[in-house]
Amino acid sequence: MNILFLPNNISSISTSSVEAINRIPGNSAKGFYVNKYAHQHIGGSDNFYFIGISRRKRPIKWILEEFKRHFIFRKLVKWADVIHWVYDDIGLKKSEIRFLLRANKPSVIEWVGSDIRNPSLLAELNPYYKHAYSNGYEYANYESPIQSTNNQEKFKGYKAIPLVNPEMALFLKKNLFPESYFVSPRMLLDNYEPQYPSIENKRPLVVHSPTAKVAKGSEFIISVVEELQRELDFDFKLLHQMPRAEVMKVVSRCDIFIDQIILGMYGLASCEAMCYGKPVMCYLMPAVLRNGLPEDCPIVNTSVETIKKNLKELLVDSSLRNNIGKKSRAYAECYFDSRKNARQLLDIYNKVIMKTEECEPNKTTS
Repeated sequence: MNILFLPNNISSISTSSVEAINRIPGNSAKGFYVNKYAHQHIGGSDNFYFIGISRRKRPIKWILEEFKRHFIFRKLVKWADVIHWVYDDIGLKKSEIRFLLRANKPSVIEWVGSDIRNPSLLAELNPYYKHAYSNGYEYANYESPIQSTNNQEKFKGYKAIPLVNPEMALFLKKNLFPESYFVSPRMLLDNYEPQYPSIENKRPLVVHSPTAKVAKGSEFIISVVEELQRELDFDFKLLHQMPRAEVMKVVSRCDIFIDQIILGMYGLASCEAMCYGKPVMCYLMPAVLRNGLPEDCPIVNTSVETIKKNLKELLVDSSLRNNIGKKSRAYAECYFDSRKNARQLLDIYNKVIMKTEECEPNKTTS
């Protein structure tokens, strides 16, 4: 089976999936990326096509790339058996989308955050998000009920089947999508050598790595850290706007990782810290706990109200840090392993292909 990932690499979802699928005999995956998130985790590979030349800064090279893009895109679409959209269609040209629709390939859409997050609904479920949304929340200009509805209606028109996690499923319009599939994160575990917090360490390192400080609750986190540093002996590193490789080095040797205490669901940062075998503090709102999050998730569920208590417990108990760290890695191996979860994706693709063939029995291959 041939799978084409378009056009985003949010949280390295696409590249991790492509690499995992290509390890399964008889299957091939490629990615065609057209935005600023694409370069994460790519490196040199024939499986990834990154379109990102600046027209203003390098006009000649841009013209050559546009010419190359035209033929590569059409070749990939014809090659693919399934289209796996991630996040949105941002960056693709109207002519490319028309070509895709004419090709009439079976497709899925994996939504991951602001693409369909509905602030009106989420504010009812999560008071921390409601407060943040009105106080400098970085994605307030993008997340809206209209945006959520429009994005879903668009991919309904593309005949794409949604892939969701326990948070995204909350916003899914069942009248548009009576059928959807839950999917798990795909992490290349070989890239994360576990380094469990040492029981002997008397001066633990706490790390917080926010991409968006309001959305993560960084103000509350830093305030509590400063308060506790007057009582306890520990180090704290705030990793913000740093190269990814440097961030990973620090996370790999930390003793406690604080993700966010606002949004209500863990993301890639928590996943990576768990792969390294770290205790993770993160707010998991009740709605996602009820909506399919595994009960054995070892994340220390932490809100604005409980962060001081939870962090202090981890700081004073090295055995607790070590124990939760080991549970984190075990959880990652059970639920995040890209090799197992890539097979889950292949099963979904087969179901989507069969559904498409049933709906269009006379369809011919483009």
